[in-house]
Amino acid sequence: MKKNLLLPIIVVGLVAATVAAVRIYNHKNEDNRIKPVFQSMPESREPKMAPNDWLAKQKIYPHAGFNHRHYLNALSQAQALHKNSPSTRATWQLAGPENVGGRITDIAIHPDNPSTMYIGAASGGIFKTTNAGQSWENIFADAPVISIGALAIDPENQNILYAGTGEANASSYSFIGNGMYKSTDAGATWDHIGLEESAYVGRVLIDHSNSQRVFAAACGTLFTPNQERGIYRSLNGGNDWERVLFVSDSTAGVDIVQHPTNSEIFYAAMWERMRGLTYRRSHGTTSGIYKTTDGGDTWTLLQNGLPGGEEKGRIGLAIGQNNPEILYAFIDRKVGSNFFASVFKTTNGGASWQQTNDGTLSDLNSTFGWYFGQIRVDPQNDNRIWVLGVDLYRSDNGGASYTQLAGYY
Repeated sequence: MKKNLLLPIIVVGLVAATVAAVRIYNHKNEDNRIKPVFQSMPESREPKMAPNDWLAKQKIYPHAGFNHRHYLNALSQAQALHKNSPSTRATWQLAGPENVGGRITDIAIHPDNPSTMYIGAASGGIFKTTNAGQSWENIFADAPVISIGALAIDPENQNILYAGTGEANASSYSFIGNGMYKSTDAGATWDHIGLEESAYVGRVLIDHSNSQRVFAAACGTLFTPNQERGIYRSLNGGNDWERVLFVSDSTAGVDIVQHPTNSEIFYAAMWERMRGLTYRRSHGTTSGIYKTTDGGDTWTLLQNGLPGGEEKGRIGLAIGQNNPEILYAFIDRKVGSNFFASVFKTTNGGASWQQTNDGTLSDLNSTFGWYFGQIRVDPQNDNRIWVLGVDLYRSDNGGASYTQLAGYY
């Protein structure tokens, strides 16, 4: 027995000794490499130099002195810039909930009682408030998945809610969903109503003229191609679904908007995206904007004036409520190794498009535009739009210029 134990003890001892020797050897060699460098550097430290003097030397190098007037002038300029900064024109207050998990992916506001709101969280379920955010209740905590992509309230019966599960932002840690849910009692209880393999849902839209007709922009799985993706339509309040727009098994349906007066006209945004353990594809030739004039039976790809080729990434849509010929598209773009955020506008129902912004929004998405793609238009003013990227911007002139409302914090 002692002989059997002796060999492992010897082996462990040899390994430990070897590791220690290697560390000592490397440490000595490192000292030998560093020492000649420092020996070649002239001594420049002053005896008994106070820490603040030492710091000042670093700030003014290579000059011998510092002109405090320059500092005061720079301070005055900085204060003036801050005072006139567009980001100071908007005041924000946290409305909760404070215990929500992940990002807020969607907000649905009761059309007749704006104090009642629902929010969907990337990994926290659905929260409800009936007092304008003073308190919140998690109404989706018992569901099998708590990653929410989109919410919608029935305009004819506000007790009916739809929730598309699975955060549509194509992050490596966006949690998967299992399709569509419906509540008929203002969120107290929920029923699963299909599209189980859709994985992530970017938008849920209820026909404003017929609330039994519901559309879902299904993204499909992120790490593997699959067929259950694109634009889905239900004619019976979510009991049955049919896919009405499909581009490819790696192209997501991510957004859809409806004409405010012609209920048969819809615009849909499709987004080519796929991820793996070692790669990410969030731009491609199959990304694009489609239009239907027959309620979704047939679709036409819109191209005139829009980016082409492989530079198109995630797309967000917003339609004018006063002049529905006006449509805005917020497009994440990649040209070579450069990323851009651009807003395109049509004033003729998608027949032609023009880019609205100059360089103001170019860096809005940084290099991760798959998180954003959200644009909204004021229902009372078609020229006022909000664009959400890393920062929040607003335009009051149809996109010709933008004002920053909030930074990334």
